[in-house]
Amino acid sequence: MYAVMAALFVASAAPVQVHGGAGVTVPCAVLCSRLQLLSRRVDRICGPVFPLILLVSLVMPMVSLAAGMLREGEVTSNTYSTMPLMFVIFVPLCMEGQNLENCSTAVSWRCYEGPWLSETVSQRRCRIMVMQMTSVATSARVHRLTTLNRAHCLEAFRKWFSYFQMLLNLSQRPVAT
Repeated sequence: MYAVMAALFVASAAPVQVHGGAGVTVPCAVLCSRLQLLSRRVDRICGPVFPLILLVSLVMPMVSLAAGMLREGEVTSNTYSTMPLMFVIFVPLCMEGQNLENCSTAVSWRCYEGPWLSETVSQRRCRIMVMQMTSVATSARVHRLTTLNRAHCLEAFRKWFSYFQMLLNLSQRPVAT
């Protein structure tokens, strides 16, 4: 869904950058406003499901890794089988969210690069309206938690790695009797 919205943002801005005029700018404004509305609706519908997806793709590998390290030697296939979930589910969601943010803000820049001098005052105002409307990035949100983008993906991996380091330090500590 996010990939389609990103592609529509890019497609809506291309004619505005090249041709200009009210015949192109007004449909771009309408399409961008509908895409932003669609993004809010997708967030409202899918938002409650995303925490469950994040639970499966981030927390399950943490729990199985902790269980495997605490058992010391009893490593089963389930211990490390959940690790790829981070890379198969979580990372692509974050990259699609980042792509949506990039493409939605690119509309504003493409409008800025358009043919200002060949347009009338009302057409320029319409262009400025599109620029203001798309200057704030449309993002993939997780219900009341965070947004899915590259920065939050790196933050999640940093926290996951610090958790892993803590488990390593605890497993190497001698047990006091």
